[in-house]
Amino acid sequence: MTEKSKEKRITGSVVVRMLEILILSAAVSIGCFCFFYLNRFRVQEFLMYHTDILSDERDEFIKWMNKQSRKYKMYPTGKEIDEADREMIDKEYLPFLFEHHDPYASFWIYNDETGKYVTGYIADVLADKSWLLGSSFLEDQVERVETRLLFQDGTATLIVESYRVLRIFSWYMGGAVLFSILLFLLPVIIYIYRRMKYLKKIRQQALEMAVGNLEFPITVLGNDEISSLAQELDYLRCTLKEQMEEERKSYQANRELIRAVSHDLRTPLTTLYGYLEILNRGMGKPEQYGKYLKRCLDKTEEIRNMSDRMFEYTLVFEGAEEVEKQELSFSALWKEFENGIKELKEAGFIVEIREKTGWKPEERMFQGNPFLLKRLSDNLFSNIRRYGDKTAPVSIEVMESHGKTGVVIKNRSLEVQEAAGSGVGLKSARRIADIHKWSLNWKEEDGVFSVVLLF
Repeated sequence: MTEKSKEKRITGSVVVRMLEILILSAAVSIGCFCFFYLNRFRVQEFLMYHTDILSDERDEFIKWMNKQSRKYKMYPTGKEIDEADREMIDKEYLPFLFEHHDPYASFWIYNDETGKYVTGYIADVLADKSWLLGSSFLEDQVERVETRLLFQDGTATLIVESYRVLRIFSWYMGGAVLFSILLFLLPVIIYIYRRMKYLKKIRQQALEMAVGNLEFPITVLGNDEISSLAQELDYLRCTLKEQMEEERKSYQANRELIRAVSHDLRTPLTTLYGYLEILNRGMGKPEQYGKYLKRCLDKTEEIRNMSDRMFEYTLVFEGAEEVEKQELSFSALWKEFENGIKELKEAGFIVEIREKTGWKPEERMFQGNPFLLKRLSDNLFSNIRRYGDKTAPVSIEVMESHGKTGVVIKNRSLEVQEAAGSGVGLKSARRIADIHKWSLNWKEEDGVFSVVLLF
């Protein structure tokens, strides 16, 4: 898992985000409904003047009243009229009032001279729906117009209250409610759809992980629990990938170790078996038996060293965290190097040593493991004994590099391809150097194999 993805923090919540969307959607939906409601009269005018859905019956009614009123008289002054008989008397004296009866309009007529109420009626729509809609609501829907009527016996004031908007109100407001509900639900549906689509994508990527495909990262989108799940799955993918890679490397290293040790054991075992067979059968000269026994002991020591390498491999590559260290001076390491140099000389190598002027290894201290230091030295010098050319000198130089003290070992190889052998010894030496916070590198150039150890 990358550092960037580790630093990312999932702080959101699906529930909180859903509540935010619901509140915002509700606010927008209510605002939209209020907009439609407040503009109902504008919509009515648009429909009336630009479509055939509504007609201007109010203005036609007023024109009709002005034209017809000139033919009739108002009620005689002072005549009292019973409200129960008003409709019957209106039909008798003012029949034109009912010829263009508009169920969506109310009107009242007042005598201009006396100010008294003459007649009028309430719109049928009010009588049918006033109990359902409420008087305060109906007052918001009315359009009031006043005009003068000329009768044969005087003038009167005509007050017309039109409720034409109620013709389309139920359909108009029903559509407004439906649109507002859709506007409220749409963001929620889109959010849920996107998160479910994202969850489906995570599921598909998790299935890819299940079949062993760990190369493609899990997509992390958003900032909620689903994103947190995706992030954890991606962390799991990275962890599994690293573990599998470590297991692969460990398996490969074990195979290399087994192959190398098997190959290296075969030679001394064959030699040991040959000498023991000679001794068992009493072959050869008796004065040579001591020499044969010495060679058997040498091969036994060689086999023992190989078993130490097996133990070393397990200790270094599988249990480095458990290595115990103690305070040592560099003279302890240099002593092991001197032992290796002595063995090289006994094996017939020419060794050239060039120590740094004024270098005092006993004055420099470090935390180290004596056993691992011995193994490091043995690995480096055994590699020279096994694959080095005795006709060329072995150079060992103490030097300074970038503020660090180092040891450079150079020798000519017998064959370039076999300079490092199986590579287990050098890899072990490098791992031991890493444990001590040192660096160890090697290279081969023009048949010269060199190892650089920096403290």
